[in-house]
This record gives sequence, C-alpha cells and structure tokens, in this order.
Amino acid sequence: MDPDAATITARVGAGLHLTPGTHASTRSRVVAFPRVAARLGTGRTGPHPEPAVTAHSLPPTVSHPGLPGRAAIVSYGPAWPVTAPRRCSGRRCAVPARPALSVCVPVHQGARYLESTLRSVLDQDADLEVVVRDNGSTDGSSEIVRGLDDPRIRLVRVEETVPMAENWARTVDLARADLVKIVCADDLVAPGALPAQIAALTADPSLAIVVGRTDMVDADGRTLFPNRHVPRSLLGSRPAADVLRAVVRHGGNPIGPSAAVMFRRAHYEAVGGVGGSLLFTMDLDLWVRLLRHGGLHGDSRTAASFRIHPGSASAAATRAEFAVQRAFTRRLIREAEPAIRRRDRVVGVAGCYAALLRRYGLFLLGDLSRRRAARIRRHA
Repeated sequence: MDPDAATITARVGAGLHLTPGTHASTRSRVVAFPRVAARLGTGRTGPHPEPAVTAHSLPPTVSHPGLPGRAAIVSYGPAWPVTAPRRCSGRRCAVPARPALSVCVPVHQGARYLESTLRSVLDQDADLEVVVRDNGSTDGSSEIVRGLDDPRIRLVRVEETVPMAENWARTVDLARADLVKIVCADDLVAPGALPAQIAALTADPSLAIVVGRTDMVDADGRTLFPNRHVPRSLLGSRPAADVLRAVVRHGGNPIGPSAAVMFRRAHYEAVGGVGGSLLFTMDLDLWVRLLRHGGLHGDSRTAASFRIHPGSASAAATRAEFAVQRAFTRRLIREAEPAIRRRDRVVGVAGCYAALLRRYGLFLLGDLSRRRAARIRRHA
C-alpha cells in the first residue's frame, strides 16, 4: 500500500503520521517514547547538562568535559550564490546577541586541518557563531583557534577525552542559535553554502533537514569523487517517508556527512540529540530521527567535502561498519513499516554490499593518492 494513501505510524519516527493526501514534511507529530529513543541509539532522552557559557564571558580556555572529532573535509561547491566573504580584523567583527546559525566543531588532535576548516566557515556572509570544543588535544588545536582571534568563535577546551559521539553532543549543547550544523575538524564548507541553507530552512518550516552534495577528497584536498550523496531521488523537497525508503534502498548513507547538513536545534533536542551507541552510523541515525519532525530538501550543489586520510575515524571503519550498517538498516525496516515496501528491502540488501564496496574503493583510492603524492615530494 502506498504510504501516502493511508495513515502510517512509523515507529522510527516515534509518532510520524502520514494521513490521506498529506506528506510527512507538512504534517507530523512527535510523541515522546523513551523506549523508542533507546532502540534508535540515542542513549539519552535530553541534552547533556553543561555549565552556562556565553560569548562574552568565556575565557580563552575553559575546563569542560570534551571529546574527539571525526575525519572528514569539505570541498568547494559549484554554484552557490556567493557574496563577498566576511573578514574580521582583531575584534572588529560584531558578535550577534543570538545568531541565526551555530556551527559546531568538535575537535580532537585536529591541528593539521583546523584552521582551514574554521576559515571556510568564518569567510561566509552569514549570521553565525562557531562553537569549538577541544577534546583534550595535545597537538596545539586550541592555540590555532585562539590565533584566529575572531569574536564569533567560542572555544571550550577540556582535558578529559570523551568518546566521539559525546563530544558531538556536548558541542551542540553549547549552541545558541535555532539552526545548527556540525562540522568535523578536517571538513571544509563550500563558499555560499551556509547562507543558502539558512535561507532554505527559514523559508520552509515544514523542513527538518537541508543538505547539499559532498566531494570526497584526499589528505591533500585533491578531489577523488565529486558530488557524492543526495541522489536524484532526494533532490528537492521530499517527505520523510520517501527519505526513509531511500536510506533503506541505498544500504549506506545517501544523505551525507554532517558538514553538508543543516538542521533545527529544537528538533535535535526533541529527538534526544546524537546517539552514542552507533558510532559508524551516528550521523545517519540522527538524520533519520530528525525526520520525525518534517521533510528533507536536497540540493544538487556541493555543500561540503569529506576528507579521506589515514588518521580519520572513517578510515578505520570497514567490516565493523558494514555490520553496524546492516543492523541499522534492518532496524529501520522494522521500525518504519509500512513505509518501507518489500521491493525497498530487496534493493536494500544489495545496496548494503554495494555501499561496502564503495567505501573500500574510496579508501583505496585515498591511500593510492597519498602514496603518489609522497613519491612526488620525495623526488621534487
């Protein structure tokens, strides 16, 4: 039965209802089911408790619980409308009382790429703050942040290193804006992507997520595969049920990494935030749960680049990630019935194996690219 022709209660949405003639993006209701949240791997039902931190009172270093970042980078998108970059000299940039967007950057040992990541955000003409949480780094990551001397940055440094998912969650807990983007410490955000995504979410309150495509790049920023994620089936505004089916059929993460996605803080808190039990799929798990509150808008323009390099968390994920992804997909199928149709399940089985092969291929190409660049440098 077509899900748009009958009422559907998708347990993955903890009360996501589709009524005749409506879409999840325009009519959705949230029911707080802690047991459902636990099944979806949130590990909690509310935000982490944190001491109050303000842009004006935060000292250069604050003792605060912290956590590691993930491996990714962002590339330059083709056709976002780009205005002149906003430049700050010393303390001359105005700090908004409450910005439109909080860009959250969890970092652990991220010194190599961190400055480029932060500049790709700060150079955009957007009303934003940048929240950086240094999860006990010993490579000078905090010094790099302080060296930028930009009042839009709030740095929280912690000595105790906590798990990656917890660092993500605690970083978002410090955000002040209604809109949020999580950018890993080796990501780059495409010029013009932030104001475009802010405008899309502001213009359409039925949307829970906006996302652009991702370039896969190597350790030195060379593009391996451009315009990944957000397949044609997810372009434009899509109801939640369509997105859930696309996730099952893809077998991996068709939406994309966190740097390419923007969402609403209120929805994030309502679904319990980042889950800590699904490391390899914690971003996809969050996107799926956010769909309880509305639809997704996919843009064909590149919004971010994901860096593939030996030190990344994603580089360590192979068969272990495959097992987690398969378990996640099976659970999504169970929870989202009857939105997930039989043919979606059949396609999804093949999709999981195809996703595994794609990952192997990406990291193989990344390694070959790294070795080739090293040989060139040795003979230069």
